[in-house]
Amino acid sequence: MSKHIIAMGGSGFFNLKTNELMNRYILKQTGKKHPKVCFIPTAIGDKKSRMTLFHKCFKRLGAQTSILSLYNAPLGDLEKFVLSHDVIY
Repeated sequence: MSKHIIAMGGSGFFNLKTNELMNRYILKQTGKKHPKVCFIPTAIGDKKSRMTLFHKCFKRLGAQTSILSLYNAPLGDLEKFVLSHDVIY
């Protein structure tokens, strides 16, 4: 399996109208019909509205979504959790 790093700046997925093509491109790089996408929202301080928007955006594109909060890090095997995803956003 090849891996990719897609570097970007700006608002990312938050602007649903202008960034849908970028989000589709990112998901397509996984080669999976329903890729697993994890969002790590450290720069925005875990605002609930942004996390809700993340779920809305990627679920409507067919992805499985999860969030890794570093303010309330999950217990358990963090490496296993991260590596179980196809995209880390």
